[in-house]
Amino acid sequence: METEMEMKMPRHALASRHFHFHFHFHHLFLLLALSACGAPQPPPPSPPPPAPPLSLVWTYDITVDPSLDLDVHATFRGPIRGELHVDGPATPFVERLALEDHGTWKAIDLSDAHWRDACSTTCTVRYHVRLREAANAIGDMDVAMLSGGAVFAPPSTWLLRPSEGPSGRYRFHVTTTEPIRFATGIRAAAQGKDTYEAPTTSIDEAAFAAIGPLRLAHVADPAVDAAIAPDLALSDDIVGHWLRAEASAIGAYFGRAPDGHAMLFIVPGSSPETGGKTLGGGGASLLVRVGSNVTAKNLEEDWVVAHELIHVAFPDLDRRYSWFSEGLATYVEPIARARAGLAKSERIWAEMIEGFPQGLPGARDGGLDGAREWGRLYWGGALYFFLADIRIRERTNGARGLQDALRAVVATGGNVESMWPLAHVIEVGDAATGTKVLRELYDELGRTAGKVDLGALFEKLGVRLEGGVARFDDKAPLATVREAILPRSKTATAPAPRAR
Repeated sequence: METEMEMKMPRHALASRHFHFHFHFHHLFLLLALSACGAPQPPPPSPPPPAPPLSLVWTYDITVDPSLDLDVHATFRGPIRGELHVDGPATPFVERLALEDHGTWKAIDLSDAHWRDACSTTCTVRYHVRLREAANAIGDMDVAMLSGGAVFAPPSTWLLRPSEGPSGRYRFHVTTTEPIRFATGIRAAAQGKDTYEAPTTSIDEAAFAAIGPLRLAHVADPAVDAAIAPDLALSDDIVGHWLRAEASAIGAYFGRAPDGHAMLFIVPGSSPETGGKTLGGGGASLLVRVGSNVTAKNLEEDWVVAHELIHVAFPDLDRRYSWFSEGLATYVEPIARARAGLAKSERIWAEMIEGFPQGLPGARDGGLDGAREWGRLYWGGALYFFLADIRIRERTNGARGLQDALRAVVATGGNVESMWPLAHVIEVGDAATGTKVLRELYDELGRTAGKVDLGALFEKLGVRLEGGVARFDDKAPLATVREAILPRSKTATAPAPRAR
């Protein structure tokens, strides 16, 4: 349900701590709906039928005071077992917990299990959260952080909940007064302003939220928006233009917007490089910490938002297949941005020539399944998609490519809030291209270490590095495949790649 790209890491060393573990990550993809192009595709297999709707079991009424502390009333429909809790580091900042008992409030001690007797059916509790103090003390985007007088913290930080109980949905309503605003990636409830709702099973990885004097901006229709920290030096117009360009590039690659709902949180970072993380429990959200080296002039060179947006568009996978999720984003992001004119094709080809060797297996490595080393995770996964792109185009005489397979997954309903078996992703993708390329390559590289002669492959594609600059040979056997994947820029050859 989450994915993250750590700051301080260049593209060639994406040592992320999330490895797309349970990323539900979040429908940031949201963009402008763009129609698919190219030859008509056969209909992909249908996903399993949706589960029946869940009943509402937890409800919350939250009032935000001017200091950004929270007063919360919560009702739980039992039976409740286990303990009431928030995310661990926030526990010391929860106080004044009381249980309603026939119209009166009784303070309760969570260390005493007897209070749960009152919650065998339904019970209401109230409590206070010193949220601003927690954010200042914790300083972690996973739990709570303070930026420019605004608090950024997912609801799992401040919604007290049972550790055990019936499955269902939770709903919360937030009341603020100007200039305080509330924003979250969790989907709005069908009824009620400032009210949000999601499955209880998603709360531990709930989408980001922010409270404070936020600067709000619209990114794309119908409901793709940004919440900007008050202290970000870049103007709203500049940030909005940047986000719209990145979203448009990724949307153009996938051919359509899977949903259209997402919240992007933009805050200043302390590292020179930009970092990002996506959370998708209950809705799509992306928190971006803009690098201190980023200015209005070089902002559009920053690729982190595009990388994370790709995660949002694709189904969540089991942690064992993190290489698939990260490899997908690593391969597609530069191609999509270059096609949109946000990066030079020559630079991207040079980065691939230098990057793919870092994904090759070492003497003791097995297949990509379960990989944790960053080179195998990112560049090894990207190599899988690169080879798939080439093979699909060869097998179909250029009629299909990897893009067709990925568009089919998105069109079938895959997104960050859904967990798919990898086998189903492969099945849908292969059906769209009329090949078995994704399955074959998974057997070759996912299950076993596999062997790839990159030197011979790039020679067939007609691309090589000379003095750090990508050069092309249009007489090479696979030159047309190379140009179909990513044609050269119309302008002069770009310089060698640089760490980003």
